[in-house]
Amino acid sequence: MSVRDVRLNKPQDVRRMIAQLINDLRRNASLDPIKKAHAIGSLSKVLMTSMESGDMREDIDKIKAMMEKAGVND
Repeated sequence: MSVRDVRLNKPQDVRRMIAQLINDLRRNASLDPIKKAHAIGSLSKVLMTSMESGDMREDIDKIKAMMEKAGVND
């Protein structure tokens, strides 16, 4: 089975790839359960951090837009 290259241009691309890796690990019954759990836990932590960062970025962008609309200067 060949593996396609993945474009990682945006944070959403990275999150999608990590989610796919987690799903692939979950499906792989031949892996050691302890190692699999550790890998899934580590990837999940990275995924959650990425999501939180993305949420904060969106909030900052909304606040900036509101401030610009209100005429508040830096």
